[in-house]
Amino acid sequence: MATSKHLKIGEILIQNNFCTSQQVHYALKVQQDYPAKNIGTILLELGYVTKENLKKAVDEQIKSSYKPQAIKNS
Repeated sequence: MATSKHLKIGEILIQNNFCTSQQVHYALKVQQDYPAKNIGTILLELGYVTKENLKKAVDEQIKSSYKPQAIKNS
């Protein structure tokens, strides 16, 4: 799986061929009517992604944004 600096979940799903860019764009339009729902939930409810693929994408997003900080000895 591709990793990059803080990718959006839609970008990760597309890069990994879990859904298409058209599906993500449609889900973003749906999200405008349901702003409390996150894009992953919408894509899942529309049947565009599986729970397993969504979990993989979220895991990748977390890994790409995780930056360990140096521990300071005082």
